Amino acid sequence: QQAFGLYHVTNTPASRFEWASYILRRIGWTGKIEEGKQEDFPSPARRPKFSVLDNFGLWETVGVELPTWQEATERFLREEGFL
Repeated sequence: QQAFGLYHVTNTPASRFEWASYILRRIGWTGKIEEGKQEDFPSPARRPKFSVLDNFGLWETVGVELPTWQEATERFLREEGFL
């Protein structure tokens, strides 16, 4: 195909809080984690409230579908010896 352009490649959408919570739970951490708000971390850069990357076009262009973020995180944790 004559595909061109910039493609964002990511696993299924998850917030940073969801991802961190999942990792900490999987490694057996029993502390408390609280979700922060964007306003809690002032930055001169303007950021959208919701900015999840979308894999639209990846399957259509190259026929590849990535695993879910949970599957990818599980693999990483196993490979790095956390599980």
